[in-house]
Amino acid sequence: MNSTNDQRMMSCPKWYRCFAPRCPLDERVGECKGVVGETKCRLSRGERAILGADLPSGGLWPKEIAAKERWTESGGIA
Repeated sequence: MNSTNDQRMMSCPKWYRCFAPRCPLDERVGECKGVVGETKCRLSRGERAILGADLPSGGLWPKEIAAKERWTESGGIA
């Protein structure tokens, strides 16, 4: 486990206690499908954005990316 992807995931402060099958810091997270009731990532959005800054998703979930795009398109006005 020495790839950049593995190092990014292992840099998460919750890595050693995490049981979430889908990690937003994994560059392959889009290939995984979620299951209702599964454990979810508990790292804050801000921390994920910092740790996942080099990812196309920025460490964010699709809903968070869509909300960010809507916010940007609206000029930051709710």
